[in-house]
Amino acid sequence: MAAGILIASTFYYSQGFINEDISVGVEKYIFNLGGQIFKNLLMLVVVPLVFFSLVSGISSLSNMVKLGSIATKTIGLYLFTTAIAVSLALFFGWAFNLSGFEGTVDSYVPPSGDSSLYGTVLRIFPNNIFGAFIENNMLGIVFISILFGLALNLTDDLTNGLSKTFERFNIVFLKIVLLIMTFAPIGVFCLMGSYVMAKGLNIFGDLAQYVLILIFVLAFHLIFTYSLILKSFANLSPLIFYRKMKNVALFAFSTSSSAATIPVTLKTVTDDLGVKKDVSSFVVPVGATINMDGTAIMQGLATMFIASTVG
Repeated sequence: MAAGILIASTFYYSQGFINEDISVGVEKYIFNLGGQIFKNLLMLVVVPLVFFSLVSGISSLSNMVKLGSIATKTIGLYLFTTAIAVSLALFFGWAFNLSGFEGTVDSYVPPSGDSSLYGTVLRIFPNNIFGAFIENNMLGIVFISILFGLALNLTDDLTNGLSKTFERFNIVFLKIVLLIMTFAPIGVFCLMGSYVMAKGLNIFGDLAQYVLILIFVLAFHLIFTYSLILKSFANLSPLIFYRKMKNVALFAFSTSSSAATIPVTLKTVTDDLGVKKDVSSFVVPVGATINMDGTAIMQGLATMFIASTVG
């Protein structure tokens, strides 16, 4: 990552001395192309990975009451931590008097689609199975996967052990992701280089206050909120947990993809933390899809940042 920033910065700030064709070629055919290929490969396996992981996990449960208990506790915990994350973002944004960007905003383009609560809930229940997969509607895909896994669990004796087939597909896609992630250093190098070639490093200076506060709140949430939950509900030492999960954190940081980190997370929580497979196979994919505490913190601070910018 640092190498990508350094090399791209050299080309960006030497444009007056380096042949323009060379600079454009490096940006287009090395950084842009390499980064886009890496992103495309990750997105290629996200949907099938989530689908097969959830279906295989739910279909392997021997007790449907257990599934209800797991789902209730999981979703409840995710909503709880997300609410805390947003609250921390708003509190520290106010406490540190987060100010807006001093430049000018030329125009604002609202996001496409219905981002309201109504639209979000509606996306959970798609009216077309294939449409949800084609549109990468993760909420809909999770719902379809849960529904399919439940049906498969209840009819496994009538389908000649079809659930085993889904488990095998899950293993295959986990391996595909791990193969793709062997190229993560090159992919991250290209992605960071592409950004710096296009924007330079000025944006980091302009947003320095926002970035520093964001990092502080993320660290606070990690160290205090998660540590308290681990000790109170799991009676697990936070130091042991963080030490065993450090590779997952590094992997997620380098890829910026929760979905791409699913294989590493599953392996770590089952092999190193001793979580049962029927629990981890449900909790991890759902968490990678809906439990976005970091995003909640970012958006909470961004709300105050933008509000200060536009007055």
